[in-house]
Amino acid sequence: MYLDARSSFASASSAATTGLAATVVGSQIDLGSVGRDLGVGQPVYLVAKVDSSIIGTTGAGSFTLQLVTATDAALTGSPVTVATSPSFVTNTTAQSGSTAGSVLWNLIIPTLPLKQYLGIKIVPVTYNVSSGSLSCFLTETRPTSFQHYPDGLAGGQ
Repeated sequence: MYLDARSSFASASSAATTGLAATVVGSQIDLGSVGRDLGVGQPVYLVAKVDSSIIGTTGAGSFTLQLVTATDAALTGSPVTVATSPSFVTNTTAQSGSTAGSVLWNLIIPTLPLKQYLGIKIVPVTYNVSSGSLSCFLTETRPTSFQHYPDGLAGGQ
């Protein structure tokens, strides 16, 4: 698979949720053919990084991210959760690990039949997420081999 701008789910997209409902972050990737091998025999990594600190609505809450494949662009048609992140803590102030520049989640995309669409959902567990933004993308580069910086900052600042 050629990885380019179309292999990005979100670029500084809102992480806000309402009604304690799972919310699609950014958009989804249309894989075209069903059941394809994303990396054509090579590993493909998912990276989710924080662009602006993720803040909860009330008190100490938490959220997870899900990598979902489905038959429709809304990720509601016969959805299958490919992977779920660990739980991340939120509060009314930025929490360690969910501040700008943090990599929340990275993983090798499991090799299994995927449906036409692939996307990321943020799932609030106890309280909604009121603000913050994420960038989520696919890469063939091992996530530990590059450094993420908050938007607008050069290295070392």
